[in-house]
Amino acid sequence: MKKENKTKNNFKNLNFYKSKELYRHGISPNKLFDYMMAAKPILHSTGSNHDLVKITNCGISVEPEAPDKILNALLKLDNMSSTEKEQMGRRGKEYVQKKHNYSYLASKFLDILK
Repeated sequence: MKKENKTKNNFKNLNFYKSKELYRHGISPNKLFDYMMAAKPILHSTGSNHDLVKITNCGISVEPEAPDKILNALLKLDNMSSTEKEQMGRRGKEYVQKKHNYSYLASKFLDILK
């Protein structure tokens, strides 16, 4: 059995949480920063217009409540080379370290107050 078919069989019975209300107030990226700091590729399923995973190219973003797209993204990640995955993960970590550290955020805040 091909690896892709075996993987699809493993996921065919998954139930995905569906809620149109889930993103009505946006998303809180607090945990997303933790995931990015782990320097691993991220599979992000979100309905947000401000998608940091897509912006930083640190993983794959798919629309929410789309099990086939989630599965295809998992397969795509699984088929990537170790180097590609390492580069993807590193981009996320570098983004957080550069744009979400206290010094940078404090300077942006002070610029607003001027």
